[in-house]
Amino acid sequence: NVNNGNVSGFQVGGIANVTTGSANGTIISGIANVVTDSTKGILIAGISNVVGDSSEGFHIAGISNTVNGTFDGGQIAGIGNLNNGAVNGFQIGGISNVTNGDFNGFQLSGIANISHGKTSGAQVGFINYAKRMNGLQLGFLNVAGESENVIPIGFLSIVKNGYHALEISA
Repeated sequence: NVNNGNVSGFQVGGIANVTTGSANGTIISGIANVVTDSTKGILIAGISNVVGDSSEGFHIAGISNTVNGTFDGGQIAGIGNLNNGAVNGFQIGGISNVTNGDFNGFQLSGIANISHGKTSGAQVGFINYAKRMNGLQLGFLNVAGESENVIPIGFLSIVKNGYHALEISA
């Protein structure tokens, strides 16, 4: 399905849905959903969901979800979620979650959670990184560039302005 404008309501495409405007409602495709503007609602794709601007709602994809603006809601992807704006909600990625803006909520991944902005909430993964952290990091390696109030639990945790000590015990 190719739409030269906005979509409202319900849309199903066996291969893909491409919308040059905004989309409001439930959009389902076998391979990909691509919206050049903003979305409100549910996007479900066998491979990927791509939104050119902001989004509100819920995204499920077999491989990846990408939002180039702010995102409010939840994302689940088999491999990863990428957001180039602020996120309020949750991200669950089989391999990684990356947010290039501020993040408020919960990130869960099989390997890495990365937030390049201020993070409030929890990161659970093998590697967790937040430029500025307020909340919980649970993983093998936790890195917080700046700490407002972070609780890092893991094998190795690095907090720029946190408690620094070396302890060896037997």
